Amino acid sequence: MNVIPLLLFILMSIFNIIACNKNKKLLITLTKITLAPLALINVIINTNLPIKMLIIVYIFYSFYLIGDIFLLSNKTILFASGLISFLLGHITLIFLFYNNKQIYFVFFIFLILLIFPEILMFKITKNGGKLKIPMQIYSIFMMLFIATSSMTLNPFFIIGTSIFTLSDSFIARNVCEKENKYNDTYIMGTYTLALILISFGFIFI
Repeated sequence: MNVIPLLLFILMSIFNIIACNKNKKLLITLTKITLAPLALINVIINTNLPIKMLIIVYIFYSFYLIGDIFLLSNKTILFASGLISFLLGHITLIFLFYNNKQIYFVFFIFLILLIFPEILMFKITKNGGKLKIPMQIYSIFMMLFIATSSMTLNPFFIIGTSIFTLSDSFIARNVCEKENKYNDTYIMGTYTLALILISFGFIFI
């Protein structure tokens, strides 16, 4: 296994978290936009995926990169655009997970287990104003994201999608709550961990 992309990803993740703590906007921007491409490179270099699957991998990491760029701004319209970009990335992965399923009934087990987190997300987003409905729709797809990943029986996919949802819940809380907001360190720490775990899912598919 070629560890260079992984080491670069870890390095950029550390720099990004430091930048978030220090509120260095330029460094935040420069490091954040490298994360999805480096995770993609990690997959490309360390796998021999079929061309159709590789195209899907390119597509969803591209959506994540576009989402990262949009979410660099606090403007509502750009936040919504970032939400749509990540949603499209998740839908792409849901399609891929479904086509690589091992056991179908696990999907329903996970859906039942995810009822409480979904109720919690609906409570968090009830104060989202204009973003309330988009975020609630997004949260439903996040639960499908985890449930479909479970059908692959790949622990990297399952844990990665779960942590991705946790990261998104931090963002939702920050958007909907005026006080007790999560530091960007929590958001980016969980996000980068999710990205690299999903890439490992492909490496050990």
